[in-house]
Amino acid sequence: MSENIHAARINQLRSRMQQEDLRAYLIPMNDFHGSEYIGEYFKTIAWFGGFTGSAATLLVTETESLLWTDGRYFLQAEEQLAGTGIRLMKMGEANVPTVTAYIAGQLQKCKQAGKTMRIGFDGRVVGAAYVEKLQQEIEELCGQKAQIEDGKDLAGEIWGAERPPLSKEPIWELALSYAGVARDIKLKAAQIKMQEQGVDYLILTSLDEIAWILNLRGNDIAYNPVFLSYLVLSKTRATLYVRSRESLPVFEEAVDVRAYEDFYQDLQSFPAGSKIWLDVDTVNYKIVSMLAENYNIVISKSPVALEKAVKNHTEVENERQAHIWDGVAVTRFIRWLKTEVRTGKEEATELSAAEKLEGYRKQMPHYLGQSFAPIIAYGSHGAIVHYEPTEETDIPIGKESFLLADTGGHYLEGTTDITRTIVMGPITKLQKQHYTAVLLGNLRLMDAKFRYGLSGAHLDYLAREPLYRMGLDFKHGTGHGVGYLLNVHEGPNAIRSRVAEDGVFKQGMITSDEPGLYIEGAYGIRLENLLLCVHAEKTEYGQFMKFEPLTFVPFDPEAIDWEMLSGHDKELFEGYQKQVYETLAPHLTEEEKQWLLRETRNL
Repeated sequence: MSENIHAARINQLRSRMQQEDLRAYLIPMNDFHGSEYIGEYFKTIAWFGGFTGSAATLLVTETESLLWTDGRYFLQAEEQLAGTGIRLMKMGEANVPTVTAYIAGQLQKCKQAGKTMRIGFDGRVVGAAYVEKLQQEIEELCGQKAQIEDGKDLAGEIWGAERPPLSKEPIWELALSYAGVARDIKLKAAQIKMQEQGVDYLILTSLDEIAWILNLRGNDIAYNPVFLSYLVLSKTRATLYVRSRESLPVFEEAVDVRAYEDFYQDLQSFPAGSKIWLDVDTVNYKIVSMLAENYNIVISKSPVALEKAVKNHTEVENERQAHIWDGVAVTRFIRWLKTEVRTGKEEATELSAAEKLEGYRKQMPHYLGQSFAPIIAYGSHGAIVHYEPTEETDIPIGKESFLLADTGGHYLEGTTDITRTIVMGPITKLQKQHYTAVLLGNLRLMDAKFRYGLSGAHLDYLAREPLYRMGLDFKHGTGHGVGYLLNVHEGPNAIRSRVAEDGVFKQGMITSDEPGLYIEGAYGIRLENLLLCVHAEKTEYGQFMKFEPLTFVPFDPEAIDWEMLSGHDKELFEGYQKQVYETLAPHLTEEEKQWLLRETRNL
């Protein structure tokens, strides 16, 4: 898309800002529900500036347009924003102000010029917690809060008739044999939590929470089997606001159904004095601003989030099966790369390789689709953390260096997410050292044993320490929770330097283990397994916890610098590779078994 078109759209926005007396307009990459991934209707940043990453904030002022994104997307953003007039703000880098600090600077300039600083945004797509933090930080920096106008979707007005419609895909019911717990039991559990909190209503806006508690799934967001909806629970009933009413099952439970568009109107009809429970981390600012004046708002973490993260027995056993099927598909993909592509028998590009892997997954029972856009990155593309090949960026897979493949799938039995880095030809001693450091981080985290009460912040060092010893690191979290046939990224459990108290690991949580290393312009390495948290022994010191791998796909022995492995490291590696063979072999052809045996015993 040409620079002139982007410039014209930004100028149109500035014109509308001037009419509304706004000094700045904020556009987050968000939808009405705080979702990580968003539908086409909400891809406003891509429409204005061409940036297609999954995390960004665009701020347009009277004279500048700026886009903030994190380290995963620096290289991608530089390429996609080139020529747009939008300045890239690299979050976390030296001398790069945060969105808040930048706005505070603009506020100071307005004060000096005797002007009022008014910030506009569509309150439906800006999180309540974000606005609260924004105002607090601006007040600390400037001694006053910014004036906010949250009622108008100016960007949507400019987008106009070109804007894609809100999605309205069919909704389907997840059978009890997959969900494990009936809908009425889940609803009752949430209502008991409401009684304990002393509230009259609980408003759920997070789409995966609504899908989980109702044992329903949809397809309104790419890669996420959820549907656009709101859910309001009273002490005895639930009201579901949804677009696809025609495809809903007949509810035997106390669930009423209303149109999605009626939600904001109905927010004004609660009985006077009602106590309403909101999760400020997921609810949007519009909801809070509408309710705050007339009702007693109770701000607390949603009771559904933790229940959803702790998988029940049925979900756990189903996930084990899903990962076996997924392991077969990915192992066949690696074998194809090694025996067909690397040897020159077949030619492949990043996109055709992604199609090949998808073909293997489609051969597996109960496969429903990808859990996120596949990352198939050859050579220097692997250094772009969340690179996704497109027709414009697609390159042939050569006969040297690494191919990084980060992919996942949805099955009726659960959701998978796996990364393997595969040797495609001659690699250097340094490349082997880098791969081995990442591998050691993965294995040592998988081997962790710890007392109950720890969160990912306590375990993150295990995955990074081998890299730290080399003066290296990576700019993303080490692990994230994974939903059951839901979002591939799920809280509250995570492994990173900072995790909230409610991120304590519990039996049944599924978390990724994915250290990496990215050498700009050269190659990237990432190795990812999903881990199930389970109880170990209980002693006088308390309950101990450990991880069990769910993912079974071989690591590449050709990439290892064996001198870097201690005796225990070798035991961990050999033990995992043996598990891979024993788990997958019953599902492979004889030829595939022999290849896997060589791959897992080539020590």
